[in-house]
Amino acid sequence: MGPLEPHVVRFRDVPVLQEVLASASLLVEVRDARIPMLSAVWPLPRRFQAKERVLVLNKTDRAEPNETARWVEELRRQGQTVLTASAIAPGQAVAGLRTLLQERGDARRGRALLRAAIIGLPNVGKSTLLNALVRASRSATGDRPGITVGKQWVKLGPAAYLLDSPGAMPLADGIERRLPEQAFKLALCRILPDGRVEPEDVAVAFLEWLHRPRASAGASGPYAELLAAQTPPLETLDLLARRLSLLAPGGRPDSSAAARRIMVDFASGKLGRFTLERVPQAPTRPESQEARSR
Repeated sequence: MGPLEPHVVRFRDVPVLQEVLASASLLVEVRDARIPMLSAVWPLPRRFQAKERVLVLNKTDRAEPNETARWVEELRRQGQTVLTASAIAPGQAVAGLRTLLQERGDARRGRALLRAAIIGLPNVGKSTLLNALVRASRSATGDRPGITVGKQWVKLGPAAYLLDSPGAMPLADGIERRLPEQAFKLALCRILPDGRVEPEDVAVAFLEWLHRPRASAGASGPYAELLAAQTPPLETLDLLARRLSLLAPGGRPDSSAAARRIMVDFASGKLGRFTLERVPQAPTRPESQEARSR
Protein backbone atom coordinates (compact mmCIF):
# COMPACT_ATOMS: atom_id res chain seq x y z
CA MET A 1 0.00 0.00 0.00
CA GLY A 2 1.45 3.36 -0.99
CA PRO A 3 0.40 6.97 -0.60
CA LEU A 4 -2.60 8.07 -2.60
CA GLU A 5 -0.76 10.27 -5.07
CA PRO A 6 2.90 10.72 -5.99
CA HIS A 7 4.61 14.09 -5.90
CA VAL A 8 2.52 15.46 -3.08
CA VAL A 9 5.69 17.26 -1.98
CA ARG A 10 8.35 18.82 -4.15
CA PHE A 11 12.08 18.76 -3.51
CA ARG A 12 13.33 20.89 -6.36
CA ASP A 13 14.49 24.38 -5.45
CA VAL A 14 14.66 23.55 -1.72
CA PRO A 15 18.42 23.33 -1.09
CA VAL A 16 18.02 23.40 2.71
CA LEU A 17 15.79 20.35 2.55
CA GLN A 18 18.20 18.55 0.27
CA GLU A 19 20.97 19.30 2.76
CA VAL A 20 18.96 17.91 5.68
CA LEU A 21 18.23 14.68 3.82
CA ALA A 22 21.80 14.28 2.63
CA SER A 23 23.34 14.78 6.06
CA ALA A 24 21.14 12.26 7.90
CA SER A 25 21.59 8.51 8.04
CA LEU A 26 18.16 7.93 9.62
CA LEU A 27 14.93 9.83 8.94
CA VAL A 28 12.25 10.24 11.60
CA GLU A 29 9.12 10.88 9.57
CA VAL A 30 6.27 12.53 11.49
CA ARG A 31 2.75 12.00 10.18
CA ASP A 32 -0.69 13.10 11.35
CA ALA A 33 -2.47 10.08 12.85
CA ARG A 34 -5.77 11.33 11.40
CA ILE A 35 -4.43 10.90 7.84
CA PRO A 36 -1.57 8.40 8.16
CA MET A 37 -1.03 7.86 4.41
CA LEU A 38 -2.00 11.25 3.05
CA SER A 39 0.47 12.95 5.41
CA ALA A 40 3.32 10.70 4.26
CA VAL A 41 6.43 12.25 2.77
CA TRP A 42 6.27 10.94 -0.78
CA PRO A 43 8.11 10.50 -2.93
CA LEU A 44 11.55 10.90 -1.47
CA PRO A 45 14.24 11.39 -4.10
CA ARG A 46 15.51 7.98 -5.10
CA ARG A 47 18.94 8.49 -3.57
CA PHE A 48 17.34 8.97 -0.13
CA GLN A 49 14.85 6.11 -0.22
CA ALA A 50 17.31 3.52 1.14
CA LYS A 51 17.90 5.46 4.37
CA GLU A 52 16.64 3.98 7.63
CA ARG A 53 13.29 5.42 8.61
CA VAL A 54 11.16 5.59 11.75
CA LEU A 55 7.51 6.67 11.51
CA VAL A 56 5.85 8.69 14.26
CA LEU A 57 2.06 8.91 14.11
CA ASN A 58 1.48 12.20 15.91
CA LYS A 59 -1.68 13.79 17.33
CA THR A 60 -3.14 10.44 18.32
CA ASP A 61 -5.15 12.26 21.00
CA ARG A 62 -7.17 13.75 18.12
CA ALA A 63 -7.60 10.49 16.19
CA GLU A 64 -9.82 7.50 16.90
CA PRO A 65 -7.90 5.07 19.15
CA ASN A 66 -9.14 1.90 17.43
CA GLU A 67 -8.24 3.25 14.00
CA THR A 68 -4.79 4.32 15.20
CA ALA A 69 -4.19 0.80 16.50
CA ARG A 70 -5.22 -0.62 13.11
CA TRP A 71 -2.88 1.73 11.28
CA VAL A 72 0.04 0.86 13.56
CA GLU A 73 -0.60 -2.84 12.99
CA GLU A 74 -0.83 -2.36 9.22
CA LEU A 75 2.30 -0.22 8.94
CA ARG A 76 4.28 -2.64 11.09
CA ARG A 77 3.01 -5.48 8.93
CA GLN A 78 4.63 -3.65 6.03
CA GLY A 79 7.94 -3.71 7.90
CA GLN A 80 7.86 -0.13 9.20
CA THR A 81 9.11 0.94 12.62
CA VAL A 82 6.19 2.89 14.09
CA LEU A 83 5.79 4.98 17.24
CA THR A 84 2.80 7.03 18.34
CA ALA A 85 2.69 10.45 19.97
CA SER A 86 0.08 12.65 21.61
CA ALA A 87 0.00 16.35 20.78
CA ILE A 88 -0.86 17.29 24.36
CA ALA A 89 1.52 14.89 26.15
CA PRO A 90 4.48 13.97 23.93
CA GLY A 91 6.71 12.90 26.83
CA GLN A 92 6.24 9.14 26.46
CA ALA A 93 6.84 9.29 22.71
CA VAL A 94 9.94 11.42 23.22
CA ALA A 95 11.38 8.92 25.68
CA GLY A 96 10.60 6.01 23.37
CA LEU A 97 12.06 7.71 20.32
CA ARG A 98 15.19 8.78 22.16
CA THR A 99 15.76 5.22 23.40
CA LEU A 100 15.18 3.78 19.95
CA LEU A 101 17.67 6.18 18.33
CA GLN A 102 20.24 5.48 21.04
CA GLU A 103 19.86 1.75 20.41
CA ARG A 104 20.20 2.22 16.66
CA GLY A 105 23.31 4.31 17.30
CA ASP A 106 24.82 1.70 19.64
CA ALA A 107 24.26 -0.95 16.98
CA ARG A 108 26.42 1.08 14.60
CA ARG A 109 29.40 1.40 16.99
CA GLY A 110 32.64 1.09 15.16
CA ARG A 111 31.02 2.46 12.03
CA ALA A 112 29.75 5.93 11.19
CA LEU A 113 27.74 7.75 13.86
CA LEU A 114 23.96 7.67 13.62
CA ARG A 115 22.72 11.06 12.47
CA ALA A 116 18.94 11.39 12.64
CA ALA A 117 16.74 14.12 11.16
CA ILE A 118 13.03 14.76 11.70
CA ILE A 119 11.03 15.33 8.52
CA GLY A 120 7.37 15.76 7.65
CA LEU A 121 4.71 17.83 5.96
CA PRO A 122 3.72 21.24 7.42
CA ASN A 123 1.92 21.25 10.78
CA VAL A 124 2.23 17.54 11.56
CA GLY A 125 4.03 18.39 14.81
CA LYS A 126 7.70 18.11 13.79
CA SER A 127 8.90 21.10 15.77
CA THR A 128 7.00 20.17 18.95
CA LEU A 129 8.46 16.66 18.91
CA LEU A 130 11.92 17.93 17.99
CA ASN A 131 11.98 20.61 20.69
CA ALA A 132 10.87 18.13 23.37
CA LEU A 133 13.48 15.62 22.23
CA VAL A 134 16.22 18.26 22.15
CA ARG A 135 15.34 19.52 25.63
CA ALA A 136 15.32 15.98 27.05
CA SER A 137 18.61 15.09 25.37
CA ARG A 138 20.46 18.23 26.39
CA SER A 139 19.24 17.85 29.94
CA ALA A 140 20.36 14.21 30.06
CA THR A 141 23.77 14.62 28.39
CA GLY A 142 24.67 18.11 29.55
CA ASP A 143 26.31 18.61 26.17
CA ARG A 144 26.10 21.60 23.92
CA PRO A 145 25.36 20.81 20.30
CA GLY A 146 28.24 20.52 17.91
CA ILE A 147 28.31 22.70 14.85
CA THR A 148 28.78 21.10 11.45
CA VAL A 149 28.52 23.30 8.38
CA GLY A 150 25.98 25.58 10.05
CA LYS A 151 23.83 22.74 11.40
CA GLN A 152 23.45 21.84 15.06
CA TRP A 153 23.69 18.19 16.08
CA VAL A 154 22.32 17.29 19.50
CA LYS A 155 23.93 14.34 21.22
CA LEU A 156 21.44 11.59 22.09
CA GLY A 157 23.99 8.98 23.13
CA PRO A 158 27.60 7.93 22.52
CA ALA A 159 26.93 7.12 18.88
CA ALA A 160 23.65 8.91 18.08
CA TYR A 161 23.00 12.53 17.15
CA LEU A 162 19.87 14.47 16.14
CA LEU A 163 19.75 17.40 13.74
CA ASP A 164 18.35 20.42 15.62
CA SER A 165 16.23 21.54 12.67
CA PRO A 166 13.14 19.90 11.18
CA GLY A 167 12.98 19.07 7.50
CA ALA A 168 9.78 20.77 6.37
CA MET A 169 8.40 19.30 3.17
CA PRO A 170 6.63 21.92 1.02
CA LEU A 171 3.43 20.81 -0.66
CA ALA A 172 3.28 20.64 -4.42
CA ASP A 173 1.27 23.27 -6.21
CA GLY A 174 -2.20 22.44 -7.45
CA ILE A 175 -3.07 19.67 -4.97
CA GLU A 176 -6.45 21.23 -4.33
CA ARG A 177 -7.27 20.94 -8.04
CA ARG A 178 -5.73 17.51 -8.69
CA LEU A 179 -6.84 15.91 -5.43
CA PRO A 180 -10.09 17.52 -4.29
CA GLU A 181 -11.06 14.43 -2.27
CA GLN A 182 -7.82 14.64 -0.32
CA ALA A 183 -7.53 18.45 -0.20
CA PHE A 184 -10.27 18.87 2.41
CA LYS A 185 -8.49 16.39 4.70
CA LEU A 186 -5.18 18.20 4.31
CA ALA A 187 -6.95 21.50 5.01
CA LEU A 188 -8.75 20.21 8.12
CA CYS A 189 -5.42 19.01 9.53
CA ARG A 190 -3.88 22.43 8.70
CA ILE A 191 -1.33 20.86 6.37
CA LEU A 192 -2.72 22.69 3.36
CA PRO A 193 -2.15 26.43 3.94
CA ASP A 194 -5.08 28.77 4.49
CA GLY A 195 -6.29 30.32 1.28
CA ARG A 196 -5.61 27.30 -0.93
CA VAL A 197 -9.21 26.09 -0.52
CA GLU A 198 -12.40 27.86 0.48
CA PRO A 199 -13.51 27.11 4.09
CA GLU A 200 -17.05 26.36 2.94
CA ASP A 201 -15.77 23.79 0.44
CA VAL A 202 -13.75 22.13 3.20
CA ALA A 203 -16.64 22.09 5.67
CA VAL A 204 -19.11 20.77 3.09
CA ALA A 205 -16.72 17.98 2.08
CA PHE A 206 -16.20 17.08 5.74
CA LEU A 207 -19.94 16.99 6.46
CA GLU A 208 -20.50 14.81 3.40
CA TRP A 209 -17.71 12.52 4.61
CA LEU A 210 -19.42 12.23 8.01
CA HIS A 211 -22.50 10.79 6.30
CA ARG A 212 -20.58 7.94 4.65
CA PRO A 213 -20.94 4.36 5.97
CA ARG A 214 -17.38 3.96 7.28
CA ALA A 215 -17.03 7.51 8.54
CA SER A 216 -16.42 8.40 12.15
CA ALA A 217 -19.09 8.88 14.79
CA GLY A 218 -16.57 10.66 16.98
CA ALA A 219 -18.07 14.15 17.03
CA SER A 220 -18.26 15.78 20.45
CA GLY A 221 -18.62 19.27 21.81
CA PRO A 222 -21.43 21.81 21.92
CA TYR A 223 -22.73 21.21 18.37
CA ALA A 224 -22.06 17.49 17.91
CA GLU A 225 -25.72 16.70 17.22
CA LEU A 226 -25.73 19.11 14.27
CA LEU A 227 -22.79 17.29 12.69
CA ALA A 228 -24.33 13.88 13.31
CA ALA A 229 -27.69 14.79 11.75
CA GLN A 230 -28.34 13.81 8.15
CA THR A 231 -29.05 17.43 7.25
CA PRO A 232 -27.70 18.73 3.92
CA PRO A 233 -24.25 20.29 4.53
CA LEU A 234 -25.13 23.85 3.51
CA GLU A 235 -28.19 23.77 5.76
CA THR A 236 -26.00 22.44 8.59
CA LEU A 237 -23.65 25.40 8.15
CA ASP A 238 -26.57 27.83 8.38
CA LEU A 239 -27.91 26.11 11.50
CA LEU A 240 -24.46 26.17 13.08
CA ALA A 241 -24.01 29.85 12.24
CA ARG A 242 -27.28 30.65 13.99
CA ARG A 243 -26.39 28.44 16.96
CA LEU A 244 -23.07 30.27 17.40
CA SER A 245 -24.48 33.72 16.57
CA LEU A 246 -22.24 33.97 13.52
CA LEU A 247 -24.38 36.39 11.56
CA ALA A 248 -23.71 38.54 8.52
CA PRO A 249 -25.21 42.03 8.06
CA GLY A 250 -28.98 41.84 8.09
CA GLY A 251 -28.98 38.88 10.48
CA ARG A 252 -28.27 36.28 7.80
CA PRO A 253 -26.29 33.22 8.95
CA ASP A 254 -22.63 33.55 7.99
CA SER A 255 -21.92 30.10 6.60
CA SER A 256 -18.32 30.99 5.80
CA ALA A 257 -17.67 31.88 9.46
CA ALA A 258 -19.35 28.63 10.53
CA ALA A 259 -17.10 26.71 8.13
CA ARG A 260 -13.99 28.38 9.56
CA ARG A 261 -15.18 27.46 13.05
CA ILE A 262 -15.47 23.80 12.05
CA MET A 263 -11.94 23.89 10.64
CA VAL A 264 -10.48 25.49 13.78
CA ASP A 265 -12.30 23.11 16.11
CA PHE A 266 -11.33 20.06 14.05
CA ALA A 267 -7.65 21.00 13.99
CA SER A 268 -7.54 21.55 17.76
CA GLY A 269 -9.43 18.37 18.59
CA LYS A 270 -12.32 20.29 20.13
CA LEU A 271 -14.69 18.81 17.55
CA GLY A 272 -13.91 15.26 18.62
CA ARG A 273 -11.60 12.43 17.59
CA PHE A 274 -11.61 11.60 13.90
CA THR A 275 -9.55 9.43 11.60
CA LEU A 276 -10.13 10.55 8.03
CA GLU A 277 -8.35 7.59 6.43
CA ARG A 278 -9.23 3.98 7.09
CA VAL A 279 -6.93 1.00 6.71
CA PRO A 280 -8.01 -0.50 3.37
CA GLN A 281 -10.07 -3.61 3.80
CA ALA A 282 -8.56 -6.77 2.37
CA PRO A 283 -10.46 -7.90 -0.72
CA THR A 284 -12.83 -10.76 -0.06
CA ARG A 285 -11.66 -13.96 -1.70
CA PRO A 286 -14.34 -15.50 -3.91
CA GLU A 287 -15.83 -18.63 -2.50
CA SER A 288 -14.77 -21.76 -4.38
CA GLN A 289 -17.27 -23.98 -6.22
CA GLU A 290 -16.40 -26.79 -3.83
CA ALA A 291 -17.14 -24.66 -0.78
CA ARG A 292 -20.48 -23.52 -2.23
CA SER A 293 -21.55 -27.10 -2.85
CA ARG A 294 -20.97 -28.19 0.74
